[in-house]
Amino acid sequence: MVGQTLEEHTQHDLEVRLREHGTDAVMPTVAEDDMAGLAPAGGCCLRAPAKGACPYANICEHCPSFHTDATHLAVLAAQRVDAHDLAEDAERRGWIDEAERHRTLVSRLDALIAQAETA
Repeated sequence: MVGQTLEEHTQHDLEVRLREHGTDAVMPTVAEDDMAGLAPAGGCCLRAPAKGACPYANICEHCPSFHTDATHLAVLAAQRVDAHDLAEDAERRGWIDEAERHRTLVSRLDALIAQAETA
């Protein structure tokens, strides 16, 4: 899959799901599952939406070894806006676990931003 575009990765993922699950397979959009269609380093996420919120999403931000500083404030702030929007979207859809995961990330990002601002 090296060198493939995100669209090609997504098409490949859909083909795998169709082979494994038949016509019931649905390739979610990023709005439906924020890990779907993304190409993590060296591969693609094939997690089915029916499995619920991914326990590994945004794992780095929650890791005690994760470190950031003021040079990353713009990225952290943008990520916070995205996570907040995703939490609201998940809440509207009734995806309580997903909404809570995003809210937890927002809280963690708030703490990282505050820490970076005072460092």
